[in-house]
Amino acid sequence: MMTEPINPQNLADFADLQTPALLLDLSIVDANTARLRQHLARVAPDILHRPHLKTAKSTDIAEHVLAGQRRAITVSTLREAEEFAAIGINDILFAVGIVPSKLERVLALREAGIDLKIIVDNVAMAKEIARFSREKSSPIPTLIEIDCDGHRSGVKSSDAAMIAAIAASLEDGAEMAGVMTHAGGSYDASSAAQIARAATSEVTEITRSARILRDAGFEVPIVSLGSTPTALSVQ
Repeated sequence: MMTEPINPQNLADFADLQTPALLLDLSIVDANTARLRQHLARVAPDILHRPHLKTAKSTDIAEHVLAGQRRAITVSTLREAEEFAAIGINDILFAVGIVPSKLERVLALREAGIDLKIIVDNVAMAKEIARFSREKSSPIPTLIEIDCDGHRSGVKSSDAAMIAAIAASLEDGAEMAGVMTHAGGSYDASSAAQIARAATSEVTEITRSARILRDAGFEVPIVSLGSTPTALSVQ
């Protein structure tokens, strides 16, 4: 992404601009990220902030968002993971349900020194990850996706048997790395109260899921939640 400054008062600055183009006020980007960091530092000082960069898709913006904090991110495509890895970001969560055809690319990134983690929400794919990991002698860290609002994907925390079955399948070769959830339904919220309820649901569902697994004897090193609307509401 080109980052040369443009004066919005000078129309000549736009004359040679090729479209499509993204124009950002970096002072607003920095103010927004600072606001979120300050909130998280107050309510959760010991918890890792792993910003999602699927919208920006920009290494320059990544540097702004990650300034002064651990270089850990979330992505929605392996191409994004590869591009951000190329600038030295080596702690990446690929937060879209994995499919068998992408496991070789996941392995290539991990063998290049990238701590890439993936997610899964069903036993069949968990078994495939475990089989692939065994064959490659390289356990892939995998989080179980929890559905906190019935919006898109994941396992309901009420289905304890399914959660445990996925975890057991992963442990047969892969690395059961934890649980994660995302309040996708929060994007439909039309009030602060609705967003707050979504944030509460994220916390309730993910902690219940982690408890189910720990009570069943599984290690749950990562318990991850969050969405853009709920980030400033979680307490």
